[in-house]
Amino acid sequence: MGKHKRASPQRYESAKGAGDTCAQIYSSMLIHPAYQKLTYRQRFLYVCCKDQIFGKRKPRNTEGYKEMPELCRDEVFFFGIDDAKQYGIADEKNHGSFYRDINALMKAGFIDKLIDGAKGRGRAVYRLSDRWLREK
Repeated sequence: MGKHKRASPQRYESAKGAGDTCAQIYSSMLIHPAYQKLTYRQRFLYVCCKDQIFGKRKPRNTEGYKEMPELCRDEVFFFGIDDAKQYGIADEKNHGSFYRDINALMKAGFIDKLIDGAKGRGRAVYRLSDRWLREK
């Protein structure tokens, strides 16, 4: 499989410039009732989840997960409280809001949890899902 040619972002799109990553969101998702039922915080969290897909350390590149083929797919990503803090959607005092929002994304069919990231067991592993298309 060939490499994708990466377009350079416009100045108004990126603080980094060439080599920066982006998370695509298609119009049909933005106007879909399942997406519109999400709160604004949950929508932003979903965009952050998609951002983890591109340019971030992936389970498939991590020694402990290389032997698990289901964790080596392109739609699989890590996401934990430290990632939420980096994006500004959690801090030391509001972990509960983050976990409620991530659970809402799972319930709505946008992501699936593959591995629980409970304390002492490593980072949580998720995958993007298309179940939202079938949710009522």
